[in-house]
Amino acid sequence: MYRTLIAALALSWLSVTAYAQNDLVISNVRVFTGQEQIEKASIVVNGGKITEISVAPATGRVLIDGEGKTALPGLIDSHAHIFAATAGVTEAETRDFIRTKLQERLLAMLRHGVTTVKSLGDPTDIILQVRRDLREGRLAGPRMLVVGPIFTAVGGHPATSPVCQGDSWCRSTTAAEVAAEADARRIVGRLAEQGVDGIKIVYAGGVREGIEMKQLAKPVMEAIVDESRKRGLRATAHVVDEPSSLEVLAAGAWGIEHGPSEPLTSNALIDALMKPARSYTPTLYGNTRNNPALFQVKARTVAEAYKAGVRIIAASDVSGAMPPGRTLLEEVQLLVKAGLPSEAALRSATSSAAVHVGKEKEIGTLAPGMMADILVVRGNPLANIADLFQTYQVIQNGKVAYNDDAPSATFVMPRLKNGQPDLQGMWLGAPGTRGGNNHKLFDGIEYLPAAKPIQADFEGRLGNDNLYFWCATGSIPSQMIYIPFPFMLFQDGTNFVIFHEYAHDVRVIPTDGSSHPDPKKYSGMNGDSRAHWEGDTLVVDTTNFSKGRRRMNMHGDFLDENSHIVERFTLIGPDRLRYDLRVDDPTVLAKTWTATDVLQRRPKDDWIMDTSCREGEKDISHLRESPDYKPASNPPGGERK
Repeated sequence: MYRTLIAALALSWLSVTAYAQNDLVISNVRVFTGQEQIEKASIVVNGGKITEISVAPATGRVLIDGEGKTALPGLIDSHAHIFAATAGVTEAETRDFIRTKLQERLLAMLRHGVTTVKSLGDPTDIILQVRRDLREGRLAGPRMLVVGPIFTAVGGHPATSPVCQGDSWCRSTTAAEVAAEADARRIVGRLAEQGVDGIKIVYAGGVREGIEMKQLAKPVMEAIVDESRKRGLRATAHVVDEPSSLEVLAAGAWGIEHGPSEPLTSNALIDALMKPARSYTPTLYGNTRNNPALFQVKARTVAEAYKAGVRIIAASDVSGAMPPGRTLLEEVQLLVKAGLPSEAALRSATSSAAVHVGKEKEIGTLAPGMMADILVVRGNPLANIADLFQTYQVIQNGKVAYNDDAPSATFVMPRLKNGQPDLQGMWLGAPGTRGGNNHKLFDGIEYLPAAKPIQADFEGRLGNDNLYFWCATGSIPSQMIYIPFPFMLFQDGTNFVIFHEYAHDVRVIPTDGSSHPDPKKYSGMNGDSRAHWEGDTLVVDTTNFSKGRRRMNMHGDFLDENSHIVERFTLIGPDRLRYDLRVDDPTVLAKTWTATDVLQRRPKDDWIMDTSCREGEKDISHLRESPDYKPASNPPGGERK
């Protein structure tokens, strides 16, 4: 239940002074403090901290209009792997990642409202330097909390699992392999002296089902937890079953990460989690996004734990090619799907997460005296959790770290010789990284009653013989807003060309003012597109689609030949391209579907790659060499030879 605190706030926080100009004010905004909701309030920021929250008006040197928006605490991702890939981490790869990708991924987190992140298992010396660089302004990104190497058995995860694959450098920097209690205590002490913020233990399981990993002896695990507590560090444990979860909690671990993959056999685990200062971090997105059956099992456990009063923590388990920032939002959304109310799911990434990482006196709540880490989103995620994806502005340490509003006054539009805005370059939908389909932009679709069963049928028939596994084009608008691969834009004055990495699909769009051809004479899977300029915005109008239904994503969303699509491209910064979509389809959609994304420019040294149609291969001819390959029952084009 939302509790509106207007009357109480008017009495206790009405201290806005008219004699001083505040650093920053967010006015007329719905506030979720991390605990409760306040309507039409002002948040006043000075010196990097929140000084007032009031229903009285206020002014500041920076004034943000919060009408129709919600302000909530900056999000906290307490389980992230900044450098780790899903298969293989070497020193050379890590150094190259720092040079080419690190800053981009840190900024992607900020763009999604993640203002604090806890790094697990990243090379200690390197990640401590990253933390220093963030604190001292040499890097931009979330506040960094560091755990350092993961305690594990000799030969355990991640030392010999698919993460390190036996690489000696990875093994020595990301894992602390211990077999004796004395060694465990010594390493905990060394890490404490280096200034880590917590300790992570792998006590049961690895990263993939079916791979047996060596496990820590129970006395060694108990020694790690005990020494961590003595050093003022909170130890959490990677576990995948009920018995190991009970053992680490009995030893005094601060919480469990991942948790059981099987249904609970009793109330014992929930009872153990109910003790003071115990947290359950299920990492639903990281563990279940490709396993619906596992999601159902873990969702049931999450729901039972929440109802019993267990502190649930949202954390992404982001690594490798997973999109940073957005993964945490996906996790919050999955917690709602698992049965948490939106307010509780938001707490799991804000106030509850702050308690989990031991920073509840600094971050995680919007209140006077707290750090001014604030996420402002369009809409109301308390009523519709999908609005959490609609980032408007991100405030970190009292300063605007990301602004998704109109172009800044200092931005000068680059132009071609003919005066048209220059949109050319390589682009990718926010957060600007390959990997992870963009589901959020489909949330606005409303189907006609007759279309709903078709969508459900499509969703239920995704299999190995589906065209998506064979690099079939995603059609429009899937290529632009869903498929997680970049595309290049070209302009020659009379044509606008979009060249997609996925399936190497190409759209050549005339900008000469010509009209669509007669649909009886021409139609196609991508329809017929014609473009024109409205000021500095390129408007692309597409009709004449082939007869039949076009599936847009892996959730069964679809359109048919009657769809009319309008795309608008507007450059709003040197590296930001706003993409607005409007779709009408009188035989499928109950109302016009609209969506907006902000595309990010790819680095200059990036290029269009071959499409990897199935995990583990580089082109379609190598499908049969993949260990995961299963022949399709009826592949396009007949039998594969």
